[in-house]
Amino acid sequence: MDGQPAPILRANLIMRAVALGPGTHRIAMQFRTPGLRLGGSVTLLSLTLVVVLVVGARLIEAEEDGHAQARLRLRDARRSPRIERHSGP
Repeated sequence: MDGQPAPILRANLIMRAVALGPGTHRIAMQFRTPGLRLGGSVTLLSLTLVVVLVVGARLIEAEEDGHAQARLRLRDARRSPRIERHSGP
C-alpha cells in the first residue's frame, strides 16, 4: 500500500483485501507462483536435452549411412568386372 508492504486480509471467504485508512491510496498486489522459475528452468533444460539428443542421433545416423554407402560401393567395385579400354592399334 502506497509503496510499502501491508498485511493481506481475507474478504468474502475467497477474496483478498487490505485495510485502508482515510484518504487516497495506491494498492499493488503481486503473486509469485512458488516453483515457477524452477519449473521453467527444468522445462527449458529438458527441451534443450531433447533437441541435442535428436540432432545428435540424426548426425550419427547420417554418418553411419555414409559409411554403409561407401562400403556398398567398395563391395560393388570388387564384384564388377573391370573393362579396360586400350586406345591405339
